[in-house]
Amino acid sequence: MVGGGDLNSKHTVWGCRVGNSGGNKLYRHSLRSDYVVSAPRTPTHIPDNANHQPDTLDIALLKNINFHTKISVHDSLANSDHKPVIITFRAQLQLSPPKTVLLNKAADWELFRDKLDALTDDLVPTSSVEIEDAAKMLTNAIQESMSVIPTKTIIPEKLELSHESLKLIRERNYCRRAWQRTRDPRLRPGMNRLKREFSQKINDQIIQAWTQKVSNLDTDNMSEVWKITKFFTKPYSDIPSIQHNGTTYNSPEEKATIFAEVLENSFHPHGDLYDRHIHDKILQDTTTYLLNVDLKNNDAPRVRPASVHKIKWHVRQLPNKKAPGPDGIQAEVLKELSSKALKLLTNIINSIFRIGYFPNI
Repeated sequence: MVGGGDLNSKHTVWGCRVGNSGGNKLYRHSLRSDYVVSAPRTPTHIPDNANHQPDTLDIALLKNINFHTKISVHDSLANSDHKPVIITFRAQLQLSPPKTVLLNKAADWELFRDKLDALTDDLVPTSSVEIEDAAKMLTNAIQESMSVIPTKTIIPEKLELSHESLKLIRERNYCRRAWQRTRDPRLRPGMNRLKREFSQKINDQIIQAWTQKVSNLDTDNMSEVWKITKFFTKPYSDIPSIQHNGTTYNSPEEKATIFAEVLENSFHPHGDLYDRHIHDKILQDTTTYLLNVDLKNNDAPRVRPASVHKIKWHVRQLPNKKAPGPDGIQAEVLKELSSKALKLLTNIINSIFRIGYFPNI
């Protein structure tokens, strides 16, 4: 767990010049909850008031970090009275690839079904090994056929600063660094002027970007029009009251406490929930029941064989726009399966009931 920011918690233990009540509370809480409060060796806050002393306000909270970390101040940037703080983790990090989504509306589903038919066989599994092979073959065929569906990489929109804005940033940072070193009051008017000019430049650029985006909007695409309309018409609202276990919480402190408790319980690692004895008993009882079902005896517990029409109906009931499982196959894709693939899926399900074996895929 890594958290950090300007917590307004000062304590001499992590290098602050003086302490305060927030720092004392955080220090006691860190001892009870077994986490580390880390801070850079140099001050992170240079007050605008020359009568106040620099101090360390920006700190980091670290827990269960099993590799070396280093926290330092970036002195080359000075866009506020708080200096940027960098936390360096000396570990091999795995970066997630950019998020991609399937453009189902632009897909050629006929081509998808033709490719799927070429990769599947209309077979009837008669053993547990054949059930495993058939399930893997169907899954791999669907995944390979999905390659014909166009995708879109989600890249977050960001405002590209103009050359004039970047120049103002450099001038402002240079002026602020000079003031932080010398505390010369003659530098303050120039620094404040550059701040106002930069803010005005950014506001003008944001307005220009929105104007261009609205001008280029495709009015025939109602989905995009609605997104823009909802952005402008959605009223701003504060965080509402939180209902938890029959109690209403209104103050920010109470809401923060409830959020912390819920997140801690949600992401706390569980113990070994897998009971091998219970798993084996459930599997044995289910297998025994399925093997003893007499499909020809109307008086016996009856499991009717599934039909292609019934399987197709159930697939059609799957909700759209839901996250797929580990195989990456979405409900929208399953609804476009070919007749041959649906027949194979039906045969696999009926073989599971008939043999009493569930594939591990």
